[in-house]
Amino acid sequence: MTHWKAGKRVLQYLKGSRDYGLIYNDPNSTSGLRIYVDTDGMSLDNRKAVSRYTFILNGAAISWSSKQQEIVSLSTTEAEYIALTYTAKEAIWFCNFLSKLISPIVFPLNIYNDNQSAISLAHAELVSSMPEQNTLTFATTLSTRKSRMA
Repeated sequence: MTHWKAGKRVLQYLKGSRDYGLIYNDPNSTSGLRIYVDTDGMSLDNRKAVSRYTFILNGAAISWSSKQQEIVSLSTTEAEYIALTYTAKEAIWFCNFLSKLISPIVFPLNIYNDNQSAISLAHAELVSSMPEQNTLTFATTLSTRKSRMA
């Protein structure tokens, strides 16, 4: 009987929310994949930072994560760089996945972050490790357009 009640609640929810949805063709947004990443400093009791990212495709959030890092970082730069690295790995997997579903994603990708030290470190790593072609680039968000990560 409990499953029946739960099933009825799901159907009632779906019926009541049929007009809600994600908009993937917003004419006011720039098309393509945008990726935002940010890290909250080591303000928790265990001194582990919390990394967040959001993937936005044609104006709609299609993937996001908020996760506590597994290690204790010695600086905010290190915590942001760890988040950038994790997000870049997720971006590569996600682009391969999207390429199979819709159409190939155009490279290079921009991953937006607000920590200048981590961005500089990431650029230095990309230049030294992949001099022939960068498939991922890191860009800064403008201070006037700070995006809030949920």
